[in-house]
Amino acid sequence: GCERLVDENGLTIIANALWKCEDGKENVVIPEGVSLIAPDAFREGWKGRGRGSQFFKSEGTLKSIVLPTTLKKILNGAFAGCKALKQITIPNGVEVIDEECFINCEALARIELPDSVLRVGKQAFSGCTALQNVKLSTSMTEINAGLFYGCKSLKSITIPSAIDSIGIDAFRGCSSLKAVEVDEGNTSYSSVDGILYNKTRDTLVFIPGGQKHKEYTIPDRVKTIGRHAFIDCLALQKVVIPATVENVGDEAFPRNEWNSKSKLK
Repeated sequence: GCERLVDENGLTIIANALWKCEDGKENVVIPEGVSLIAPDAFREGWKGRGRGSQFFKSEGTLKSIVLPTTLKKILNGAFAGCKALKQITIPNGVEVIDEECFINCEALARIELPDSVLRVGKQAFSGCTALQNVKLSTSMTEINAGLFYGCKSLKSITIPSAIDSIGIDAFRGCSSLKAVEVDEGNTSYSSVDGILYNKTRDTLVFIPGGQKHKEYTIPDRVKTIGRHAFIDCLALQKVVIPATVENVGDEAFPRNEWNSKSKLK
């Protein structure tokens, strides 16, 4: 069972040291009425020290969780390190998924964010190595830094129309990612052959590592090569840069001293 707390604003929350589940539990149902899941609520691998009293201590046993329809916020690190977690449904009504919420949930293969979600924090799904299918909320306006860092099974993703900011390394380490598609209604970004550009296509933002280019010619209209634009293109041996290019972002290309697999000279 569990204990719940009602805060001064009348919000029912699950907070540190309030959830009392036995170690080894595989399935959890959070009751209706809960509005907020506090930081580190189900973070696995913590032993009641450091960031606070940890109350779900099992080592990779939590496989599924049912969230209530009353839920509004999931705060930072709530499910971090739940390596066996395969299934979770984010109910419509959730507005905030904070940073590192699902970091290193290595068995999680699918995530669908309802359109009620307004914000997803940095690295929320970083290290979800089995993640293949993602649907982003149409209400999100930014993709925060490192959001899908290291999601090596992710093959494609579509950027919704409202997104106007994509943070550094949002898709870095997604070695199977072949295409970043963009909704046609987006006014900040566009996609050509799965490669991410700004809307006017004079900035090359990111080439997915799953495309595995050995040679690449940057289009003539490009003026700026974004930071880490080619960072995952480890098979790259030759890049033709047109005279139109005026700016090259930091660490735009992989180098041997950064990664021993890089072949770019």
